[in-house]
Amino acid sequence: YDSLYIVIHESAEYFLSNSINEQQPFDLNYSIIDISLDNGLGGIDLNKKNISIINDTLIYGKITSCKHGNGRDWWILTHKYNSDIFYKILITPDTIVTTTQQIGSVINYDIGGQAIFSPDGTKYALITQNLLVDIFDFDRCSGILSNHVSTIIPDSVNGNFGASISPNSRFLYVSSLVKIFQFDLFSIDIPNSIILLANWDTINSPFPTVFFLHQLAPDGKIYISTYNGCQILHVINYPDNLGLSCNFLQN
Repeated sequence: YDSLYIVIHESAEYFLSNSINEQQPFDLNYSIIDISLDNGLGGIDLNKKNISIINDTLIYGKITSCKHGNGRDWWILTHKYNSDIFYKILITPDTIVTTTQQIGSVINYDIGGQAIFSPDGTKYALITQNLLVDIFDFDRCSGILSNHVSTIIPDSVNGNFGASISPNSRFLYVSSLVKIFQFDLFSIDIPNSIILLANWDTINSPFPTVFFLHQLAPDGKIYISTYNGCQILHVINYPDNLGLSCNFLQN
């Protein structure tokens, strides 16, 4: 299996809903890349391309993974559109099994946002374009989501949102286009643990350097992209620290 990689991908189709043209993913598929093909450059066998896992109306993206508690298998989570249903995909060396769980908020405003697991796999967060933050406990062995907590980002600017969790799995960082916040996932009252770290400084380089997607990097820092073709990144230098001591730097 050392030469095989599974790529999970979804479609996006137009359809008519209540006389309104919408566009949502209808299919979640997988393809198997074999890097031993094409003299080591890699390729996809036609019989192992676009294999259906889920055929349903899904939210945009926010497909994220967590290693199973056995240290071998993987969980993949995605969400049904206009519902409170999660799809949970368990990938083992021999099978791909899909189950569902009804929990959390109804998601129907989904173009922007990001979904993430904490590094230790015990927390899962889903952020959507309408300022909604849904946080859950996650069991890496059973795949069960529990202890749903929901809150709203205090920002009047709807837009694309990003999120990340610190290496110690304690602090959740959530940004709108123009604000970035920290939540303490160890708090007994997560919504009220919110701390405003910064407002966007209105710099252009050469376009507005507003906040977009987050990524925890191998160096233990969290990098935040901009929403367009800028020449900079933002960084949280010490994401394991509470409040302003996390040292968030723009540009």
